[in-house]
Amino acid sequence: YDIAGVKLYQDLPPEGLDLANAPDATFTAHGMQTRVDAGPDVSRWRAEMTNFGKARTKGMCRAKGVSASAGYWPNNLNWGGDGVYNTASYIFPGVRGRFYQPVPNPGSCPDNQTILSWVGLGGKNNPLYQAGSSWFGIGTGSFGYHAWWEVIVGKSDTYMVFIPSINVSGGDIIDAQVLVQGSSTSMRVEDVTKGVVSYTSASGGLGSEVDAEWIDERAMIGGQYTSLTKYGTTSWFAMQVMRSNSSSWSGAYSEPNEWWYRMAGRNGTILSLPSGSHSNNTMHDTWKACGITEY
Repeated sequence: YDIAGVKLYQDLPPEGLDLANAPDATFTAHGMQTRVDAGPDVSRWRAEMTNFGKARTKGMCRAKGVSASAGYWPNNLNWGGDGVYNTASYIFPGVRGRFYQPVPNPGSCPDNQTILSWVGLGGKNNPLYQAGSSWFGIGTGSFGYHAWWEVIVGKSDTYMVFIPSINVSGGDIIDAQVLVQGSSTSMRVEDVTKGVVSYTSASGGLGSEVDAEWIDERAMIGGQYTSLTKYGTTSWFAMQVMRSNSSSWSGAYSEPNEWWYRMAGRNGTILSLPSGSHSNNTMHDTWKACGITEY
């Protein structure tokens, strides 16, 4: 997606391409950082290019078999928040939640900083459907707030669509929902504060492994993760899922397979830290550090 000439999400290189030995023209064509052939970062760059595309998969950020009851909080490079994973008896055709749009403090972090908050539904053998809102700060300017939805199908079919009819402001209550019905998936974003709602739909159903998640994210721009803008705390509430064996919504924290995510840089610095209340299905995802622009 391009705004004012800045590519926010780029087409990924085709699967199987040897990026570690690709020419600069390949990286330029896909909006990625060019080769690193000298200095202390050479070995890290080559390792990253060898594994490129394996970190962000249609399985979202799940480590199978992990649950909050086990006290396991895996770190993730660009996602932080909460999620639940289906049981042997049912999957999740629906996820929804509300949050207060995070308000950035752009002067406190380096340039190219972002915060995206969204609900998501997907899994190992599924597309990833997302709906939410964001704030982008690129260079010395700002592209401001946006409501959006996104569908990720495979590694090279990724697109993000901003919703111009919703004029998000900092602190607005945002309601986001993804719901699969048969072979069609609807994504809904509402600015509850302003009373404006938008729907869209995409073709595609779900397989046997499904994650439902409530996430705060720092975006990838030009092949690099941005800084996480200083936003304080994202307050999530009314976090719910719909089970395939029920036609009604239920609280996220009634699910047995739940896990938390801490967002952290490659050097281990914690960028965001979630906490929640199992009694009322809320989560507070708190900013801890900007992090650095890194690939």
